[in-house]
Amino acid sequence: MVSKYKETEIGSMPEEWDVTSLSDAFQNLEAGVSVNSDERQNADFFVLKTSAISDGLINIDEAKPVVKKEYARLKCPVKKGSIIISRMNTPQLVGACGYVAEDAKGYFLPDRLWQVVNSKPEKYDFRWLNYLLNQYRYKNAIHAVATGTSNSMKNISKERLLEIRIPRPSIEEQKFIVEAISDIETLIYDLEKLIKKKRNIFTGTMQSLLSGKIRISDSLWDKYVIGDIGDFYSGLTGKSKDDFGKGNARYITFLNVLNNTVIDISKLESVQVNEDEYQNEVLKGDLFFNTSSETPEEVGMCAVLMDSIRNTYLNSFCFGFRLKTKKVHALFFSYYFNSQEGRKIMRVLAQGATRFNLSKDYFSQTEIELPPYEDQVEIAQTLADMEGDILSLEKKCLKYKAMKQGMMEELLTGKVRLM
Repeated sequence: MVSKYKETEIGSMPEEWDVTSLSDAFQNLEAGVSVNSDERQNADFFVLKTSAISDGLINIDEAKPVVKKEYARLKCPVKKGSIIISRMNTPQLVGACGYVAEDAKGYFLPDRLWQVVNSKPEKYDFRWLNYLLNQYRYKNAIHAVATGTSNSMKNISKERLLEIRIPRPSIEEQKFIVEAISDIETLIYDLEKLIKKKRNIFTGTMQSLLSGKIRISDSLWDKYVIGDIGDFYSGLTGKSKDDFGKGNARYITFLNVLNNTVIDISKLESVQVNEDEYQNEVLKGDLFFNTSSETPEEVGMCAVLMDSIRNTYLNSFCFGFRLKTKKVHALFFSYYFNSQEGRKIMRVLAQGATRFNLSKDYFSQTEIELPPYEDQVEIAQTLADMEGDILSLEKKCLKYKAMKQGMMEELLTGKVRLM
């Protein structure tokens, strides 16, 4: 069938589709209440966190236990098949929508979330409607009606939300669209479950190997003082903002250190470094630590450079560490300081109240216990292989998510028809 299209106030769409508003689909928007919670206790009831809305779905694992004395105040239980909307959140997250795909007995809404149930199943498939509201155009439309002067919090009024105009295909076509998109969504869901399982196995294996709970050999572990096995050096100095984003030199960013075990050389950025100035150029095998963070848990995160690169430097918020002994393996060292063992050390060394800093002097005096070099190599390779498998699956998942967004753009606008 060759589709004919018409121009409407919300753009071109198939002639058979209607233009309506969210007020036609959304009846009885209901919010929960603010109640006290306590992560330390067992509870019979839970309230969703605003972070429960993720990728257009509701993750009920993102919830807080409610203290027993607050049970009587709970309202708006989470219902399967409903759509939940973030009515009050940060400027980036306000207006996020998610579909409740599973039973959620014992779960309730906080006051910052709305829930709407499908009162017109003959006209709307709420799975389709949720896909529509997570398509770029309508996601932005909801986000645009948020108001508030605060840079940290925005609100959406019910009246402005319900005024948003949307297309409406027949209920039959909605169901065809849902079937097509949900197929790839199932692939994404299964892949994310597998990634989570493998990530948990990786974390457990890393902890067992790096703590010595599981040993590669019967060889004794030796003690080392950090300052005896390597030398510290600083990142870029004397730079202004005008020096960045240009020039032939490159530098390793703060986030590249914070988010990786191994530096991602595809994410280096440009910086101007003149021939007559002295800066510390990074070398293969160097380790990098961030010196400051808002939480002690993220101070001293470590990444290692495993590639030979030229004319490259380190950002000024991190310091470098160059090994001077062949008894320590660089990749093993990076895994060690990103493991629970390394995190314990960094939490002790972190200094501060509202922002935490790592002292190189105290760090250099720290004593650690490591296995023989040959065992370090084997441990590092085992962990690298496991992490490589996970990263490969994560790339595959991102590819599927991009395909899903493409399908949503084509199907939810009527550019591609399924009937």
